[in-house]
Order: sequence, then structure tokens, then C-alpha cells
Amino acid sequence: MSRYTPTYALPAFASTDRVRDLADIDYQNALKLEAILQNQGQPPLDSDLATLMARTNLLPWTYPPLQNGWTNDSAQRVRYTKFGPVAFLQGRASGGNGTTMFTLPAGYRPGQLIRLVALNGTGSAAALMSFPIDTDGVVAVGTGNDANFNCMWLAEQ
Repeated sequence: MSRYTPTYALPAFASTDRVRDLADIDYQNALKLEAILQNQGQPPLDSDLATLMARTNLLPWTYPPLQNGWTNDSAQRVRYTKFGPVAFLQGRASGGNGTTMFTLPAGYRPGQLIRLVALNGTGSAAALMSFPIDTDGVVAVGTGNDANFNCMWLAEQ
């Protein structure tokens, strides 16, 4: 990702990324998120993505129990947290193949259905896959059985 919003340096897909069809939608959502943070008086974060991720690692993370045959990768367990109105989801799980992985609790759920992008597989066999998170908090992987993700969205208020 080489495109960032101007004030908070939120990462967004660029037209050169492999998911170029999502680039404009993703950037517009990042700008909306930035406007909400500005309206709430949140100070801008460091523009360095590594610094932003280091700050999220200082937040209290929840490790949900996985369902339907999904199992955590031992080095990258599935976890979620929240910073202001922004929910973060990270981790890697395998084995579920197109089923519900877990359900987010109220307060972490999106206000509307969102479709996020994750990697399915590793190395040269890796492919992009989408997974929806609905307003009921269900995190379901539509295709594939090896989900590797690091994403964020505006949580319900």
C-alpha cells in the first residue's frame, strides 16, 4: 500500500496494488475515517505505518474462540481491539473453508456490511480473498481455508 490519507496517514490501497478495483472505494473510506477522527479531536498519528501498528499493539487485544474447524496460527493468533471508533482485526487462521470464523461483540461491529480483503495461502500460491463482516458481528470467510488478515473499520457507535 502506497497511498495514505493527508492528516492521519491512514493506509489505503493504491491503483498499483493488486486489488486496483478496490483502490478508490478504499481511499474514500479512509478519508471518511479520517474526517471522523478529526471531528472527535483525535490528534494525528505518526505517518509511519510501523509506528501506527506498534501503537495498536499497546492496546488491549481480545483473542476470540474460533468456530467451525478454524484454528489459530501459533505465531499470529486471531485478535481484535478498538482505538476510538476504529476496530482492528489481525491474525491468521486455517481449516474452516467458507464458514463463520467467530462473532465480534457489540461495540466492535461495523454499522453496515463490509467486505474486507485477506490473503489465502502463502508464497507463490497466495491469492486475495474477501470476507464479510456483517452488522451482527459474524466474521465469515467466503472462500479459502487459510485466512491471513490485518484490517480496520469504523465500529458501530
